[in-house]
Amino acid sequence: MNNVQVVTADMADPFSLHLFLNTAYGPAKAGFLRAHGSWWHRGDRNRLVLLCGDQIAAYCGVIPTQCVIQGNKYPALWWVDLFVAPLFRGLGLQSLLDERIKRMGDLKLGFPNALAASVHRKHGWGLRGDGTLLILPLHPADVKQVRASIGLRHVLLRSAGQALEPAAALLRHRLGRYEPRTARLVQQPDLGQWADVFARYKPNGLATTDRDRDFIRWRFLESPYRSELAFYAAGPLRAPTHCLVARHMSSNGTSATRILDLFGDLSDAVTLRDIVTLASRDAMQRGATQVTAMLWLPSLRSVFRSIGFVFSVPARFCWHSGSMLAMQSIASASFYWTLADSDNDQPD
Repeated sequence: MNNVQVVTADMADPFSLHLFLNTAYGPAKAGFLRAHGSWWHRGDRNRLVLLCGDQIAAYCGVIPTQCVIQGNKYPALWWVDLFVAPLFRGLGLQSLLDERIKRMGDLKLGFPNALAASVHRKHGWGLRGDGTLLILPLHPADVKQVRASIGLRHVLLRSAGQALEPAAALLRHRLGRYEPRTARLVQQPDLGQWADVFARYKPNGLATTDRDRDFIRWRFLESPYRSELAFYAAGPLRAPTHCLVARHMSSNGTSATRILDLFGDLSDAVTLRDIVTLASRDAMQRGATQVTAMLWLPSLRSVFRSIGFVFSVPARFCWHSGSMLAMQSIASASFYWTLADSDNDQPD
């Protein structure tokens, strides 16, 4: 195509870009990107706009990160939000953006939906689908998946949720009486201390995000929704063994909690259960309809299910690198991704 160019978001017309994003993703996400896109992507240079003449035809972004993969550190990019306007589909614009992304960094990561997963597989990406979104249904008839359903499916899901309400009431009663062992709410993470918890306990066989001081500061302390975050630690006061970040949020008249991050001694099931139960108790006391977490390790799923996280949705992960060593290293690793990774913690 003639007169096609890829520019960064700070070079595009702000009003035109906002209208495009509103059409692509809806008003909530478009508004968030307009106000906080530079923070979300760690700079507008990491948000790409494809122009055909003077029209915006496509958009995507990356989120720079650093991963620890089987003990080795790799810079990487989460590739997110690829959208090509219907008028311009079938013209190879996705390939143009793909080439541009490849020049920005070697290792690309993502959490694809079913359609994107099949496309990535054809293009040589690694793909695994053994992750899980686990949900603690504090008020089953009002969880997001029920409220978002329509027609007969909504009627059936809401009826099932109402049938589960007596069991949920018992769960809420049990959580309300919970007294933590060593888990506690902290006002603000000590960056050095929290980074040290991750460094001390990260297993060599994992592929996960490097939770250093810079990541914790950017992802949580500098977040535009910092007031919605709650920080928890467990273990000895001066040398905690576990850290957890929860986001208590409200949307469309309902409250929900996301466990954005959890790290530390993953072999200590007792303390893991203690810190997750405390965060869930606080969510219940705030009136949350549900608590959601992303899990990849079977041992952690067992811990969460013992607390009451009984609803589940599959999660997929994909990766691509020009390095065969990096591709194989990720493929053979155990995954540990959370809702703080990529764009999982999106505005509703």
